[in-house]
Amino acid sequence: MGIGVSLSESSHLLLLGVAVSLSLAVNAWRAWRLRRLAPLALSGAGGGLLVLSHVLDENVLLLWSGVAVLLGGVLWERQPWRRFPVRRASPALASAKAS
Repeated sequence: MGIGVSLSESSHLLLLGVAVSLSLAVNAWRAWRLRRLAPLALSGAGGGLLVLSHVLDENVLLLWSGVAVLLGGVLWERQPWRRFPVRRASPALASAKAS
């Protein structure tokens, strides 16, 4: 049981609209700061799919597609895989190979 149990349908839609709008606002700010628009577009598409799923009487396929696309946009924007150290060739070895 989630928060939807205690909310009316209109309150649930308002909460969904606020959550999607807040998510897009944060993504837009980060896109402006980082000069990368693709993650913002992907997150916008995911949010749109979520809203569309509610408009079409809780379409489960659209709902989970929206969640997956939204998560993909967030992961692309955050790029958690870049936090792990990557083994790279040392500059001395790279210059020796070029000679």
